[in-house]
Amino acid sequence: MISFKIAFVFLSLLLRYHVDAVWIGEEYWTSIDKFGNILDGRTTDDFVTIDSNKKLKNPGDRIYVAFWILKDSLGNHEAFGTARLYASNKVCGTFLNRQNTREEMCGGFRVLSRHKISGVNPFEFVPVTQVIRPYAVTYRRQQPARIYSYNKYENFIGTANLRNRIVWGIESDSTIIKVEEAATYNDYVQNIEILIKNPSLENVDAIMLEKLRKEREEAERLRRQMEEEERLKNQLEMDTEVHNLSNDDEPIFRHRKVFN
Repeated sequence: MISFKIAFVFLSLLLRYHVDAVWIGEEYWTSIDKFGNILDGRTTDDFVTIDSNKKLKNPGDRIYVAFWILKDSLGNHEAFGTARLYASNKVCGTFLNRQNTREEMCGGFRVLSRHKISGVNPFEFVPVTQVIRPYAVTYRRQQPARIYSYNKYENFIGTANLRNRIVWGIESDSTIIKVEEAATYNDYVQNIEILIKNPSLENVDAIMLEKLRKEREEAERLRRQMEEEERLKNQLEMDTEVHNLSNDDEPIFRHRKVFN
């Protein structure tokens, strides 16, 4: 009888854990190493973008959900933050550290992405008041949140704790933000969105899957072609001679002279 009760309690806790949270695996993340390299054949095209109905100062700017884990003498610190794409496919993220101060880095974190195999994007941001808890993306009781600044007309990504009803984040100008339902109710219910994984968006048919595979192969082919062209270009030097019309069809690049 005692064994049965223990098993029942364990099962109840297990079911509660699964009901209260959605954990997403490696297939939905793109890793950026500490040198800024995008790993595992992923590209920035895999990053998930989620539309917003808010009034934005720069609606064309894209932000991405980033996840950072800090391991130090105190243990692990996890935070969700905002990733942005800069020139030459440089990806940088801003997070709040253990002391809730700003950390900016261009490597050593992950970016939420389409499924690595199927290419589907099942993610949505929904108002915090409409969150169905079993669908909320959660890691160690924390959820990715999108916060809206109505003074600066911008969205940014932060870390929410739905149980404690509090959200932390950092704006693009490094202003640190804390939104707590008990202290600022209207801001909490009107300007906080939580990331969910919608199971109805995970389905993909065979035709779409084949299309996505071909698109990925074409993107990889173009990437390799560009790398090869850049490599060949680096082996050439520009022809700076003045030409006339009779010899203007000569190649503008010539092989570099190699001196031994």
